[in-house]
Amino acid sequence: MFGWFDYAWPWLGLCFAGVIVVLLFGTDLLRADARRPRWRDPRWLSFLSVATYMLHNVEEYGISATGVAHAFPDSLCTVLGQPPYPDCALPTAFFLFVNLPLVWVAAPLAALFAGKRLIGLTLWGVIAINALVHIVPAIVSREYDPGLLTAILLFVPLSAWALLATTGRHGPFRRIAILPVLLSGVIMHAVLAGSALLFLRGAITAPLLLALQSIGIALGYGLVSLAGRRAVTPKTHEAMT
Repeated sequence: MFGWFDYAWPWLGLCFAGVIVVLLFGTDLLRADARRPRWRDPRWLSFLSVATYMLHNVEEYGISATGVAHAFPDSLCTVLGQPPYPDCALPTAFFLFVNLPLVWVAAPLAALFAGKRLIGLTLWGVIAINALVHIVPAIVSREYDPGLLTAILLFVPLSAWALLATTGRHGPFRRIAILPVLLSGVIMHAVLAGSALLFLRGAITAPLLLALQSIGIALGYGLVSLAGRRAVTPKTHEAMT
């Protein structure tokens, strides 16, 4: 069953999110260009995506909007046709391997390289797709899904702003850059859902299921990294060379 860290990590993430928010709004440490407004700075927005997802994790794995603690694992098991824990077949470590490598490791590292590189915006693609994953089923079923509230209030407006504010004539990237960023989110969600289904059907082992989550993250970030060079505007490309 779940251990103490399974219940503690979203609250630790909330603390990290608080530190990031203080640095974002109280200092210039997380900005790529102090001459650019915060809300149009790719690095600033990249770190904002980390804090945003950590807040979302609190609703999923901390306390849901309906007051249920650690609600998302049972919700996902139900969607996949499994009983709630402790009878759900998905290993409890699955949820750690889905979230921590992405939100605690890959996204902050990528944010460090944001500014003139597209890779820092990758998490916004995940956020945009994840918002759909929460909202569409909720509309169809007319039921609350853990994570729905932050998906509506945070994910939709912030991801739309981040992708639009950093692309086009006022941003360092071409509008076409939105496509690989969103595609990276699709890839990561497809790997997550596909690997879970394969595991439940007995096609893959638990260690491979867990490993595939990091592979999916690597594929998503790799795609954005490859597309990033061609996605910069001519002015930004000249500044990089």
